[in-house]
Amino acid sequence: MYGLWLVRIKTGNPSLGVLAKRTGLPKSTLHDGLHRGRRTLPSVDLVRWVLTALECSPDEIRAWEAAWCRLAVGPGYATGSGGAVGA
Repeated sequence: MYGLWLVRIKTGNPSLGVLAKRTGLPKSTLHDGLHRGRRTLPSVDLVRWVLTALECSPDEIRAWEAAWCRLAVGPGYATGSGGAVGA
């Protein structure tokens, strides 16, 4: 998701290694979730973990969760699990 990538840039562009230490997730998982060309939504959990690691406020995280939910139920969008939501 391009938006997560932008938040990462605005918060100092921490390396995937730094984010991996902060989240406890593998760098490969973070790379996949933050990839700007991604065609599916990352899981909402990954979005929360990354935003928390980037020290976003609880209000910002709630706004991202709401946006994720709107996208997840919209036509033509898929979740990171590969299945279309609401189909």
